[in-house]
Amino acid sequence: MTVSGWVGRALLAGIGCIAAAYVGDELLGGEALGWVVGGAILAGFCAPLFKALLARNAARSR
Repeated sequence: MTVSGWVGRALLAGIGCIAAAYVGDELLGGEALGWVVGGAILAGFCAPLFKALLARNAARSR
C-alpha cells in the first residue's frame, strides 16, 4: 500500500473518532443510545484502517 493510502485511512479514522465523540455526547446526550451510535460510527470509519493493518501484519508474518 502506498503512503497516501495509509494517510487517507488514518485521516478517515481520525474524522470518525471526532464524529463519534460529537454525535455520541453532544447530539444524543452521552447516554446508552449515544454510546451505541458513536460505536457504530467509529467502527465504520476505522474499519478500513484496521483491515489494512491486519493484512499488513499477516503479510509480514509469512
